[in-house]
Amino acid sequence: MIQNDGSHNQQAGRDIINNFKIEEIEKKPTRIAKIISLLSQEITDEIPDDYSAINFYDIADKISFNNVKKYKEIIDRYGFFGSIIENICNKLDTDKPNSKSRMFEYIKFLYIEEKNKICVGLNKEKCLEKIKENADNIIDAIRIKLIELINKSKGLDDVNQDDIDISLVSLVAVAFINCKILEKPE
Repeated sequence: MIQNDGSHNQQAGRDIINNFKIEEIEKKPTRIAKIISLLSQEITDEIPDDYSAINFYDIADKISFNNVKKYKEIIDRYGFFGSIIENICNKLDTDKPNSKSRMFEYIKFLYIEEKNKICVGLNKEKCLEKIKENADNIIDAIRIKLIELINKSKGLDDVNQDDIDISLVSLVAVAFINCKILEKPE
């Protein structure tokens, strides 16, 4: 309870609260937001039950090699959208050349940042052990950074949040499949 001691502290406090303004962060366009927006329009309600037919290489080997547990089913299921993401990126490349490679390079950069946090001073073998111990946490961290980027991006105001979430997880799954996140099996 606020007590008035006659010193006008109560009024000063109210003035500070009343004059407090929340500045809105200016949203900026990003390739990832554009791709998420377009992908949300392309993803159908029907994901084939046989989504394990993706064979860019043996994805199960990469999942096992990196000790991915939490994201295994997500990668299996939503990696299916790789061809849709590829088509969207190819369309964007027409307007803005290299959109696809820049977007995936940005995701690779996020992975390298996370990898470097756990591998500082380690040789290649010890680093690989750390990556395997932290594979799901690394994917979590990349996903969180992408969510933060999307929240600061223009162009998604009219997209449903659940569509954004599915599109983002699909993009992360495809980035894993395309070896932008975690390590290729040796």
